[in-house]
Amino acid sequence: KTDSGYRDIILSDDGEVNIERILSISDDSGYVFSENGKRIRSNCFRRKLMVVCKQLNIKYRPNHKMRKTYGSILIDNNVDDAIVARQMGHKNIETTRKFYYYSTRGKEKAKAQIKAAIGF
Repeated sequence: KTDSGYRDIILSDDGEVNIERILSISDDSGYVFSENGKRIRSNCFRRKLMVVCKQLNIKYRPNHKMRKTYGSILIDNNVDDAIVARQMGHKNIETTRKFYYYSTRGKEKAKAQIKAAIGF
């Protein structure tokens, strides 16, 4: 990963508590997902995620799709562009909008916005 892959991200209070719990039971590598003191690679994370999803009987979604969903939710909920770009590790919001964004708003929300915009 490049240096841009190492960044501080903002978590909810619950997210911070969960990370602290994970780190308290993991090795001393400093990584949330590690094995033998080294961070695991994305393919290893993907395989482990598939196993966990199967055990929990939930539909597997690749980590890249989760990342796209996260960025889309931030944009759809009017998080400042600078914060979204920083959370995603992008230099500007246009990268996020071009490659990661898809609307998570439902059809009714879209209809209401269009109606408000055109006045009928």
